[in-house]
Amino acid sequence: MKIMDRLHGGKALLAVLQTSLFCVCASYGGDSYAASTALPPKDENGLVKAEGYQLVKAHCSACHSPSLIVQNHMRRERWLETIRWMQATQKLWPLGEAEPAILDYLETWYGPKTQYRRPPLPEALMPPKTQ
Repeated sequence: MKIMDRLHGGKALLAVLQTSLFCVCASYGGDSYAASTALPPKDENGLVKAEGYQLVKAHCSACHSPSLIVQNHMRRERWLETIRWMQATQKLWPLGEAEPAILDYLETWYGPKTQYRRPPLPEALMPPKTQ
């Protein structure tokens, strides 16, 4: 019986902590980034529907799932290296005049991340530092 009381007490404490953390993050501006940046719509695979979308969908989705694009965030140079690797080893055809537009799209929408899902927690919410 005592163990069950402890478990229920732990669940209550966890609920209080989660609620407190939510309130602090919300007041810290947790949704301010999302509200201030309106992104273009995405297709059913998560690709951003913006200039270059049709080229990327036509060339890239012919061989692999668009999720491979969505889950990667690389610099333009790294996207180009990846394209060259696919051309050398995976039988990707030359992209010709479409290549700069494809790289522009990839760099714009799937470049290195500069924002993450939320801002860092305030120092007051961090666990104590151990030495």
